[in-house]
Amino acid sequence: MSAEPTRSRRKPNLEGLDGPAPEEQTRRVEKATAVDPVIGVTTGGRSEPESVEVPAAPPVPVDKVKKQSYDLRESVVNAARGTWALTQFQTGYRSFSAFVEAAIEAETARVAERYNEGKPFPPMEPGKIPVGRRLG
Repeated sequence: MSAEPTRSRRKPNLEGLDGPAPEEQTRRVEKATAVDPVIGVTTGGRSEPESVEVPAAPPVPVDKVKKQSYDLRESVVNAARGTWALTQFQTGYRSFSAFVEAAIEAETARVAERYNEGKPFPPMEPGKIPVGRRLG
């Protein structure tokens, strides 16, 4: 497990944008031609650039950022907030949310390493955590 924190990167919300389906999207690029400096001959067999169709890359899945609410001890949150505020330039966390997300990711990975042979546990959707009397 790396001691380096992972940085959260927000991805743009692309839902609802109009446009052609991904398989219909293409972009035009010009084939490069260059003059070889040693022999002074144009490479690529053409003296002018040729325009060709290149299929667009498939869309990248977007991991949505969702506002969450948890009951945490005030002293823990205050200590975390102070830690982030006084080390954000050294650690690179641009927001307190990114700091908290990295802490959750690190603890999740640590528990998976210890109790599940390093394999991630399956994700659980909201509302699926058992309710009732707590363990311990």
